[in-house]
Amino acid sequence: MENKRRLTKRERERMRRKRQRARRMRRIRQWSMACGILVLCVLFGWRLFVWLYGMQQDGMTTGRQFEDFTFTLNIDDPAYQDEAHQYDFCYGFSEGLARVEKNGLYGYIDKRGKLVSPCVWAEAENFSEGLAVVRKDDRYGYIDKTGELVSPCVWAEAENFSEGLAVVKDGLLWGYIDKTGKIAIPCEWDFALNFSEGLARVTDLRATDLGLYNLFGYIDKTGKLVSPREWDDAEDFREGLARVKKGGLWGFIDKTGKLAIPCEWDDAEDFSEGLAIVEKDELHGYIDKTGELVSPCEWVYAYDFSEGLAQVYNGDSCGYIDTTGRLVIPCEWDEAENFSDGLAQVRNEDRLYGYINKKGKTVIPCEFNDVTYSEGYFTLIKDGYLTILDQKGNRVF
Repeated sequence: MENKRRLTKRERERMRRKRQRARRMRRIRQWSMACGILVLCVLFGWRLFVWLYGMQQDGMTTGRQFEDFTFTLNIDDPAYQDEAHQYDFCYGFSEGLARVEKNGLYGYIDKRGKLVSPCVWAEAENFSEGLAVVRKDDRYGYIDKTGELVSPCVWAEAENFSEGLAVVKDGLLWGYIDKTGKIAIPCEWDFALNFSEGLARVTDLRATDLGLYNLFGYIDKTGKLVSPREWDDAEDFREGLARVKKGGLWGFIDKTGKLAIPCEWDDAEDFSEGLAIVEKDELHGYIDKTGELVSPCEWVYAYDFSEGLAQVYNGDSCGYIDTTGRLVIPCEWDEAENFSDGLAQVRNEDRLYGYINKKGKTVIPCEFNDVTYSEGYFTLIKDGYLTILDQKGNRVF
């Protein structure tokens, strides 16, 4: 975000009205669709109503299409026996392409399974802002979505693009490049990280009585230091606040560098959907942006909220709570991930993966060695064979 000043009261009110208008327009579109369906029903009968209403509900309700959907993959099908289906891992789609791994090398496929960049890279990352980090030998560069190398492999280390800039390491120091490969902020920091909400963490070594020590601060996109290097540790800005550590305890600062929530927690995570995980005496709970504890520290492990639910562990098993702290999906999974589009990846005690919906119902059975769901497509690997499904369970590869 280029503009880093705080919004005025008038601007906040304008944004609130804009959100209200968007909600009204969404309701108007839904009402118009309903009226159109009613007219068609009068003309063509109740069977058309059932079909169209089902389509409308699928589009209006996140994850609704997965409530009664199940799928089983038969790897004995001859369609899976050709070499094009054989990968060791598939890492999920990002900006239309997915990383695949074969014999320790990486490439990319599209949503039809077509190999758009062969498995030749020693290391590769997801696409971000149209480019992906790749490694050849011991140097890093960037490729575009055709697989062409657009920034040569010359950097000692490199990270994904974020807000138009990418962190790179030249020798022992870090800086930032733009998408043309031009240096935007000189490599002068002992350590630097990606931009988030217009600011990025940087650090350099300071001499203390105990020896050399890293202290963190924040810079803007011109390279100007906007928050002094005074924190023992620091994290990205999320929802207007960033985690910082001082004296062994964690709190949160705002974008002016002012301490918004005191450093009083043994550990903390970023804010997500208005709540942040905090730790006290090795147990986890959640606070709001005023620092108030809204869910007590009672879980062995806890994770960020996503689509109104968060994974929590009561020991070795995982379930989900809502934003009030109520357990809505029992702790019965060996492992679980965040919800996305109404679905969450889970792993059973046999270490096999599948998907559940927000009611806790199994959508993809736990019988796969590796599964992902992203951008409307499932990738499933069973005994070394890859298949790709769309949201309706139709196999596209």
